[in-house]
Amino acid sequence: SKTQAKTNPENKDGQRYINKQQRYHEKREDKLNNEKTSLKRKLNWENNQQEKEDIREEIKLVEANIIFENNQAKRFKAYANDASLTYPGKAPDLQPIIQKLREGNLTKEQEEHLENIWQYSTPNDILAEESSISITGHDLKTLQFDKENIGWLNDNIIDFYMQLIVKQTTNNKIFAFPSIFHRTLTERYQDAIKFKRRQQDLHQFNLYLIPIILNNHWTLLFFNPDSTTIGFFNSLQSHGPDPSPILERSKRYFKDLFEKRGRNWTEPTVDSRIVPQQNNGSDCGVYVCYFSRCLASNHPIDIQPEHIGLFRKQIAYEIITKDLIQNLF
Repeated sequence: SKTQAKTNPENKDGQRYINKQQRYHEKREDKLNNEKTSLKRKLNWENNQQEKEDIREEIKLVEANIIFENNQAKRFKAYANDASLTYPGKAPDLQPIIQKLREGNLTKEQEEHLENIWQYSTPNDILAEESSISITGHDLKTLQFDKENIGWLNDNIIDFYMQLIVKQTTNNKIFAFPSIFHRTLTERYQDAIKFKRRQQDLHQFNLYLIPIILNNHWTLLFFNPDSTTIGFFNSLQSHGPDPSPILERSKRYFKDLFEKRGRNWTEPTVDSRIVPQQNNGSDCGVYVCYFSRCLASNHPIDIQPEHIGLFRKQIAYEIITKDLIQNLF
């Protein structure tokens, strides 16, 4: 069957072997996630610093294996549907993956502080407040992605983080619309035009961010009037809305906004660059936060999938401390 899978993957025996391999790697990933959960519990109860460090290294090794098994399962699934792809090979050297997992921007003490909050906070605990948005223990848990947590960021996390970006970015004047704004823009355009009508300087920013949530998938629309560019970033190109209607409606909105306030309007060009893509169904909100940080700070958009879990922790720590860490992946 393995020979058939390599030489004639569309053959019945070849397909059976490929599907078997996909299921094998999926089961391995599940087992490793359980192992990671057990190690994290062990870490929380350990008091000896050297033992804690050893457990952290064990966790990194398990996480590296999880990444490999996840990738292998996806590669076998893709190979089953497209025989022109390369047959998934043997396990790579895990050291480069482990090294990437060591490149987080939190100190060990910061990470430990965050893990304690995740473990001991109740769903209703208020952990942070900013711009009339309260972050509860339940909200912060959405940043966890493991066997017990699906990792879908909710609107409170996205809106809170956007406000941190707005208030702590010094090299750009930024306006972040709340995540509910996109629905108003598409369904009740006249209400969108009236949005913040008392804020007379709404047309004076040089970067506008509109986080969009549709069918449980986060994407980001942005507009930079100084460079006359507008863009729609989607970290899962195979899923999500057609960007054309959203871009056209947004261009119309900003044109009306600028002309009503007497600001010159130039038709923007569309930023069509390909952004980094997620490798699961849970990371879209994390990518939206990352894209927003990069646009706000003029940082290259170049994050690796191995860094996303680390950036989840960074976002969580930045939220509970209400202080952005300047380092980005």
